[in-house]
Amino acid sequence: MNGRGLDLDFARTRPRRPAWAWLLLLAGLAAAAWAGQSYERATRVMAEAQARVDRLERARPVQARALARDRRDDASRTAQLAAARQLEAPWGELFATLQTTRPATIGLLGLDADGRRGQLNLTAEAKDYPAMIDYYRRLQTTAGLADITLTQHDVMEDRNAEPVRFVLRGRWGGGGQGGE
Repeated sequence: MNGRGLDLDFARTRPRRPAWAWLLLLAGLAAAAWAGQSYERATRVMAEAQARVDRLERARPVQARALARDRRDDASRTAQLAAARQLEAPWGELFATLQTTRPATIGLLGLDADGRRGQLNLTAEAKDYPAMIDYYRRLQTTAGLADITLTQHDVMEDRNAEPVRFVLRGRWGGGGQGGE
């Protein structure tokens, strides 16, 4: 070694800590205490909120079942009223009118009628165009029917003749005038 010995002085005193260091330590402890209290308060609020949610979730199935039952009952009542209105329509009169006004040259293929609204769609087939036009005009002047319009017509391919399939739309005395 270089001949110098180690300089060990165990008796040396440490320098004093400055005041700002103690203030910084005190501020850190205060911030830690504030954070701990905030955490404790947030945990308590969260537990209370979770307890409320749990109570609401336990109560919800009962309320949801009651609400669903009420909705089913309302839907059932609405369907029953609609069916009753449909059944109250003068269906016999409509069928009789269509049957008595139909000549032998017309074949009725389908009837889509709404008794509640008083609307009808009649699908038919005529021997030819003049027979279709004659039936169309006859229905326009028939009592109990109104606003009869020819909405569609097509010539059907047949070997012996040229039948015409057509659709008539109009109103009848089964329901309210106009739509809902």
